[in-house]
Amino acid sequence: MTTTLERLTRILVDKYKVDPARLTLDEPLAGLGIDSLGMVELLFMIEDEFAVKLPSDAETPPTLGAAVQYVDRLLAAQPPTTAALPQQPA
Repeated sequence: MTTTLERLTRILVDKYKVDPARLTLDEPLAGLGIDSLGMVELLFMIEDEFAVKLPSDAETPPTLGAAVQYVDRLLAAQPPTTAALPQQPA
């Protein structure tokens, strides 16, 4: 299973061409060379990648570690889907 950090790292490397060596938990996202429009796009990509709905007033987390924690909190708050539940014998 891929971790939240690995998935966010993949987005930043693939979509924003960020050097993976720069991606540490305490790395400020604003220091990665992503402009303000790119930061808004990042929030949309997080919604798509993790199938979560961010609040309309969501702000970009300040660091990669904060982003991981934020996404993990959103995922934990989601109700379980029926697709994730084991099938009961009939």
